[in-house]
Amino acid sequence: MGRKRVYGVTLILMMISVIAFGLSFGQTPEGVVATLCFFKFWLGFGVGGDYPLSATIMSEYTNKKTQEASIALDDYVWLIILMVGAIPVALTYCWRMKMPETAHYTTLIAWNAKQAATDMATVLNVELEAKLEKVERLAMEPSSSYGLFSNEFLRRLGLHLLGTTSTWFFIDIAF
Repeated sequence: MGRKRVYGVTLILMMISVIAFGLSFGQTPEGVVATLCFFKFWLGFGVGGDYPLSATIMSEYTNKKTQEASIALDDYVWLIILMVGAIPVALTYCWRMKMPETAHYTTLIAWNAKQAATDMATVLNVELEAKLEKVERLAMEPSSSYGLFSNEFLRRLGLHLLGTTSTWFFIDIAF
């Protein structure tokens, strides 16, 4: 088929797979996952063909001096592509910092039921009123009266906390 034609086929396969992956469809969650897996497989197939073919084409077209300059340029291009990936993260950060704090935190931790009601009314686009007596009653329940380093905390949540932290610790070591 020739390198140029195979290169084009792998790139088209990658483009179609990425677009289809982003537009995954299905009536059920299982159908969506199956569609995602299907198109992820074909994306991997295209990438698997593209990588060695790119290296082969580059090595056949360039002499030693041009090849070294091209490799240096490729290093900068990949760094720029990686940095461009920070743009969606920065936009997400800006959007999330404009969001109000959750009502649970504002009410039970910051003790501001009125602000919580205002924030939730804005987010949900409905009218809410703060019920201060209910907040005070919830705050006085025994479930929220123990501290972070208390025996009650260890008795209720210690085993779960130990299990979660040790699991993450071992995953970090494995990686």
